[in-house]
Amino acid sequence: MLPTPNLTYRAYVNRWVGKPFFAPSGAVRSKNGKTTVYASWDGSTEVKGWRVLGGSSAKHLAVVGTATKQGFETAIGLSSSFKVYKVQAVDGRGRVLRTSASFSKPNTPSPPGFY
Repeated sequence: MLPTPNLTYRAYVNRWVGKPFFAPSGAVRSKNGKTTVYASWDGSTEVKGWRVLGGSSAKHLAVVGTATKQGFETAIGLSSSFKVYKVQAVDGRGRVLRTSASFSKPNTPSPPGFY
C-alpha cells in the first residue's frame, strides 16, 4: 500500500521548460585589441542564441553581434569595443526572451593568466 494517494511507482515524462525569474548575465573582456562578450542564463531551456547590444550609454545601444548558444556560457567575439553592453537571449524564432542589465569592462585589468 502506498503512503498517500499522490505517490506512485510510475514515472511520467513531461515537456519541461525552464524560465528563470532572473535576467541573463553578461560580461566583457578585452585582450590584445580583441573584445569578447560572454552571455549566460542559468536554467533557461528556450535560449537558442544571443544578441549583443553595445553603445555609448545604456540608453543608446544597437545590435553589435550575434551568436548561437554554445553550452552554459557563450563567448561572442566583436570587431569593435563599446562603453556599455547588454545581452539578449533569443529563442528559435529570433524573439527576445529577456535582456540583461547593462554592463561594461572592469576598470582593472585581469591578472596574468586569467582567461
